[in-house]
Amino acid sequence: MSLLSVEGVSRRFGAVTALDGMTLALEPGEFFALLGGSGSGKSTLLRVIGGFEAPDAGRVTLAGEDVTRIPPHRRRTAMVFQSYALFPHLSVFDNVAYGLRREGTPPAEIAKRVAEALDLVSLPGFSERRPHQLSGGQQQRVAIARAIARRPALLLLDEPLGALDAGLRERTGLELRALQRRLGTSFVMVTHDQAEALALADRVAVLEAGRLAQVGTPRALWDRPATRSLARFLGGANIIEPTQAPLSAEEPAPAYALRPERIRLVPEAPWLNGAAATVEEGVFRGEGVMLTVRLDSGARLRVLCAGEAPAAGSRVALAWDAAALAPLPA
Repeated sequence: MSLLSVEGVSRRFGAVTALDGMTLALEPGEFFALLGGSGSGKSTLLRVIGGFEAPDAGRVTLAGEDVTRIPPHRRRTAMVFQSYALFPHLSVFDNVAYGLRREGTPPAEIAKRVAEALDLVSLPGFSERRPHQLSGGQQQRVAIARAIARRPALLLLDEPLGALDAGLRERTGLELRALQRRLGTSFVMVTHDQAEALALADRVAVLEAGRLAQVGTPRALWDRPATRSLARFLGGANIIEPTQAPLSAEEPAPAYALRPERIRLVPEAPWLNGAAATVEEGVFRGEGVMLTVRLDSGARLRVLCAGEAPAAGSRVALAWDAAALAPLPA
């Protein structure tokens, strides 16, 4: 049985449809990411799952129980908000204990659970500090400790790394995944950062305009995007058609996704799965130079060049493997 089931959920705000018949399922112990751009519906879906928004249609079940109309505090879920929502006048201990006290948990049990939660997020000894005495990363850990102290069946995270700088964001993300593995609790994380979703989640659901565009493992989404827009969104894949270059793919299709890192610069273009091109520009990206090249057919491709990059105006030969061509619909 799925831990969480979202069935035909729709949510409208006036004339705007935030969710349009959304259906998905989450398995026990799974780290699940909701990925999409602004206005895709990912945060609205998270709030519906948590009980902070009521759907206009459809239902939400958790561990077999219909929780569609059950308020947040009566669900076996806990939310970590993007702003962390810590009480500035309370100590770390009292922030973490807040939900437990509202539930009527005995004081001795509260002390035990708070200590366990702070230990899990590597903040032992921080009990008496106030939020203003903590770094951004430490505040985020306190928010997570408050959530896991209630021992929810499902932990919901709304852009949990969004307020952190790049270096801390990556490190905290890995700590978050390690914590999820230790707890065995299912996590649902909302993010607009595709690298973050692909690195941390077991499965990713990509939302577009309130609908589910595709759901799958990070590798499946990367290797086999379902649509042209999804191919462009995930890693900025090139879209290439048989009329634009010689192609010999493993599957026939009207068009293919071809990732920049799967294209090679070679001494001479092959008859199949390759083309001659002219370099238009190059942009340094750390791991290499991202070239924009124009094929003789007029089509433009992005090519990640790991070595010395040819100058603008240079003629180059490109090649790629048949397996690198991911079929796309028309």
